[in-house]
Amino acid sequence: MGALAEALLAVLPSIETLIYVLVGASIVASWLGADPSNPIVQLIYKTTEPMFRPFRKVLGKVIPGIDLSPIAVILLTKFVFTFVYGLLGRFLGSQF
Repeated sequence: MGALAEALLAVLPSIETLIYVLVGASIVASWLGADPSNPIVQLIYKTTEPMFRPFRKVLGKVIPGIDLSPIAVILLTKFVFTFVYGLLGRFLGSQF
């Protein structure tokens, strides 16, 4: 199990960074009014919209007209990954 934890600690930062890049690209694409028929823009939106949707349902009612879902996704991502890193670090630390 130690090898699995070490492998996760090696891969998880890349996944976390990818989420941040996709959220940032989605924000920039929406600000610039990117062409929705562009395959890259479609990929970005298809990847990020499922992450944004639950937050839009809740936050859209709190502050109408302002989309705070990307901020919520970034905060939740940071929380989850920090929690997982802590768990894996404790697991690995207990084996040495």
